[in-house]
Amino acid sequence: MPDRPFGLERGRRSASDRDIVVRQRWPWNRRVDIDYVLDCEATQRWDVAVSAFDNDTPLDLPADSLSGEIYSVSPGAGRIVWDPLKSGHTNAVLPQFRVSLTPVPVPLYMVVI
Repeated sequence: MPDRPFGLERGRRSASDRDIVVRQRWPWNRRVDIDYVLDCEATQRWDVAVSAFDNDTPLDLPADSLSGEIYSVSPGAGRIVWDPLKSGHTNAVLPQFRVSLTPVPVPLYMVVI
């Protein structure tokens, strides 16, 4: 699969990638590995939003079909695993499958007691 760049500029916080590589584990199983490298400051953490497409057609990937380094990701190499058996694409043939990754700032929460 071709590499797809992703990045976000927001004030003084920014993140970007160097590589996104998508590989299916076929014929051993149907899971799809999405490897990426997140570039940001060492103290920053980012969530990674995943959008998937077959050519230009958006695909719905339920959150429980994704696992790996998605939330509060630190800089460096990461992997997200998509399990099509947990989505509506169990038997779909997706010859032009691709993903777009978007770093999203980790939300801050405050608990008031």
